[in-house]
Amino acid sequence: MKISIRASQICYICKKKMGACIQCDNKSCFTAFHVTCGRKAKLYMKMKSHNPHYDSAVLRAYCDKHAPREYKEQVDVAASVAATQAAFEIGDNPSFIAESDTEEEETKAQPLSATRSSKAARAHQRHYTAGAPLAPAYILTKLEGIKVLKSLAHLRKKPQLVATICRYWSLKRESRRGAPLLKRLHLE
Repeated sequence: MKISIRASQICYICKKKMGACIQCDNKSCFTAFHVTCGRKAKLYMKMKSHNPHYDSAVLRAYCDKHAPREYKEQVDVAASVAATQAAFEIGDNPSFIAESDTEEEETKAQPLSATRSSKAARAHQRHYTAGAPLAPAYILTKLEGIKVLKSLAHLRKKPQLVATICRYWSLKRESRRGAPLLKRLHLE
């Protein structure tokens, strides 16, 4: 297909003539839609690799009329397409639910709140305290007792420097969700 023909196609979901549209994989159907619009409308889109030795993959995308029967039983494709079209008509950008690449999870229509409350989603959220990072007092007292730091008499603001370095490493540990920065660290 030539690029000019692909650029002239109109997406049947958002009704826009921009970007590259793909067509339904049914031989007799010429319904065109954007990939992002198809994902928002929960259309059937699968990628299957036939041979792991060659990076060849078969891409399948169907419109709401030609989606496989098993997929239509699990997901109400016609209703989600109608809802997405209605959202585009009123000028609202419908929320996009990111789905994984596994076949089982792609067929499940989960609401956005359910995906956010999953354990994996909570593990990747960053939690920062509102105030400045605090250096642990235990670490500060241990660092004050080190002979190398005592021998650095030429530093003017030695306690502030040690506290700043300690705050930096405590922030670093917090960004790693509490994982130790050094393996088998013994302070004694």
